[in-house]
Amino acid sequence: MKNFLTTSLFLICIYCNGQRLVFKPHNDSPWSLDFSGYVQADVIVDNKKLTYIDGYYPTYMESNQTDYNTYITMRQTLVGVGINNNDAGLRGYVEFNFIGPNNQTQFNLRKIYLTYKNWLIGQDWSTLNDLGTWPNLLDFNGPNAALYARRIQIKYLEKISSKIEYAFSLEDPNTPSLTLPENDFMWKKNQIFPNVVGAFKYGAKSYIRGAAILSPISYKRNLNLSNDMQKMQTTLGYGIHASSLLYTNALSNFKLVAAAGSGIATNVISFWEEGYDAVVDPNNPTRLQKLPVYSGVAAYEHWWNNRWSSVLFYSYSNVGKGKYMEKNQYKTIQHFGINTIYQPTSYFKTGFDFTYGFVDRYQVSTTFESARLQLSTAFIF
Repeated sequence: MKNFLTTSLFLICIYCNGQRLVFKPHNDSPWSLDFSGYVQADVIVDNKKLTYIDGYYPTYMESNQTDYNTYITMRQTLVGVGINNNDAGLRGYVEFNFIGPNNQTQFNLRKIYLTYKNWLIGQDWSTLNDLGTWPNLLDFNGPNAALYARRIQIKYLEKISSKIEYAFSLEDPNTPSLTLPENDFMWKKNQIFPNVVGAFKYGAKSYIRGAAILSPISYKRNLNLSNDMQKMQTTLGYGIHASSLLYTNALSNFKLVAAAGSGIATNVISFWEEGYDAVVDPNNPTRLQKLPVYSGVAAYEHWWNNRWSSVLFYSYSNVGKGKYMEKNQYKTIQHFGINTIYQPTSYFKTGFDFTYGFVDRYQVSTTFESARLQLSTAFIF
């Protein structure tokens, strides 16, 4: 047994690649195993009680009454494991954290996919997203008007040059989030057609990017109230997403995002799975009405030196029209944030985020507002 362990240690080559810990069975092998992620501890102080702790959602206020609460959590801790064959252009990847439902500490699968050369199949960030415009924040959710969602998908990505790339994907047909009434029409959501997403990016360090989505919304209902014969219908949701990363100098940049569409609200963090892609048309109770959605994010990121950085951002999102919306449904969400982070090495960072959010609802004159202070420390590997 001792000889086996000694031999194994000689056969395994361990080295650091950026912030990935990579294991190889031996130097000539095409296979390698890598680990990445971070261990993060958070101290969170809210001035209103929120039903969700681990990321800031101003929409998750239990009431508009001041009610200070403090939480200490490490659920944002994230681990990624990859297995690679560089000769074949093959990679498998699994990523998880510990953010469970109802603010519980549970295993939570975030990503799981296989890539072969330019192809990806599995669960990863939607092609609609632009990860390059995510500000350097400690909060798990970030600007609520951003479009960031993970989808099961088949994706093709082609890099034509150092400045030009494009991507297409077919994504989870269960993406649309609907508000269906409970009545004798027996409404039921159908999962038939996948979302179709395309994106084009131009630039290198500074760049512009455009993406578009077609999101078929399929559902069934009884033809009338006198029988249970059902009819299937499909309406097409659609949207565009424009983003840009603009460096003003080596230490400062702007990250800009804008999106608009109809029937795609669940792709916006503010309205994720809230049933705002489509609702029953009050003028025709036998059909669904897609809801318009608009969102935008502007963030300024500045590095004071190679260790200290700050971010200032504003995000805005709006969904629906008054004639389609019921009382208390979300209308407009505004979200501000500022932070400072100290990162003396690539393996350690600490700092604070301060965020403040406003929520306006349909047929309600009161504006709901809340604030959060988050202090975090992370060890990155």
